[in-house]
Amino acid sequence: MNENFNIFKLFLGALGCIIVFAIPVLGVLAIWGFDPEVIKEQINNIIPKQDEDSQNYNFEIPAGEDELLTSTIINESKKAKVTPKENPASFLSISSADIEGPIVYGTDGESSLREGFWNHPISVEPGETGVSAIFGHRRYHIPPAKDTFYSLDKVNVGDRIEVRLKDGTWLEYKVTAVDIVKPEKIDSIITKKADKSIIKLITCTPLGTDEKRLVVTAERVL
Repeated sequence: MNENFNIFKLFLGALGCIIVFAIPVLGVLAIWGFDPEVIKEQINNIIPKQDEDSQNYNFEIPAGEDELLTSTIINESKKAKVTPKENPASFLSISSADIEGPIVYGTDGESSLREGFWNHPISVEPGETGVSAIFGHRRYHIPPAKDTFYSLDKVNVGDRIEVRLKDGTWLEYKVTAVDIVKPEKIDSIITKKADKSIIKLITCTPLGTDEKRLVVTAERVL
């Protein structure tokens, strides 16, 4: 009799626990409308799923994008005339920083930067004598994507940079300098004269801010 009573108490206790936990669950489900897709989406929002490939890039940075382009850079680009025939370069690769992606041409820097790395139209093109200024965001795309300057700060003097032209020709550059400058200094970089083929890769720094500019300079060696 005593044993049956204990089993009955245990049963009532378990039933009570189920009811206590079921009420808030049913309330939440009622709010989400009992739609499986909605429920799944809400759960994913509460507990974000982390991709294995991107777990090494778990960082916290402010929302939005770096204001990479100054008004002067934007205005000067709008003055330039750009045609596909004048733009032979097509691809940039830096194996030491796991960077690769298309070089985009056009007078609209903001839209070009969403498609790849932007060769400013008033600078020369890779392979030509002079300075080729190539801009890239660090936060519009992030690793494991490669078409981003997120890891440009990993590039060191002596590293090699490759540029493939549309005709299939590969140009090779050697990094000669890595500098951090104020944004207003970039205007003079774009218009700088040189008697060699030079490329300057430009992005915002420190990561998550547009306080300064990271400039990687490389000289053609092949």
